Amino acid sequence: MTEERVPNAFVAAMADVFRWLEAEGVPGAVIGGVAASLLGRARYTKDVDVFVVLDAAKWDGLLRSAAEYGLVPRIRDPLGFARGSHMFLLRHLPSGLEVDIQFGMTPLAPEIIARRKMLPVGGLSVPVATPEDLIILKALAWRDRDIGDVSGLLDACPNLDMKRVKKWLGVIAKSTDESDMLEELNKLLARRETSRLHGRGRKRT
Repeated sequence: MTEERVPNAFVAAMADVFRWLEAEGVPGAVIGGVAASLLGRARYTKDVDVFVVLDAAKWDGLLRSAAEYGLVPRIRDPLGFARGSHMFLLRHLPSGLEVDIQFGMTPLAPEIIARRKMLPVGGLSVPVATPEDLIILKALAWRDRDIGDVSGLLDACPNLDMKRVKKWLGVIAKSTDESDMLEELNKLLARRETSRLHGRGRKRT
């Protein structure tokens, strides 16, 4: 998936999502597989993930207006689920795509929104999280596909500000008592550096 070859269904879903968020005055940025494909290495994804910043007291009103833009809950009690997960699980009826709205609840969240970049996607101008912020979000989950996405971002974006990434992972680790995410990222970086050095050595022989 590149900027020029985003499937029409994804373009339609993102158009409606951001029309909805703009109408409600809610800032957002594309994250997840779509963002990783646009910024790093293309991969299959079945949904659109959008990161937003909004006080929990306003989630109810945001959800009520979603249907006007073809977005409906795909589970029972979406608000109850959101209170525990900080996420709306929606479906975009015109395209049939799943749409996950992730509510940022850490001190990093406003920075992710402030740093987002506008990218041309299928005739749209779409706000997308920066590669550094996407790596931070991926490190928080660290599933197999997240590791692949981070590797793709590292390949595609050689001038990443990794100091920022490590700083924020350290801050989040201290507040959540989850230090594994920074350790796992450092292990990935070490493996990549070892592979790079071995590759350079083979070329000399």
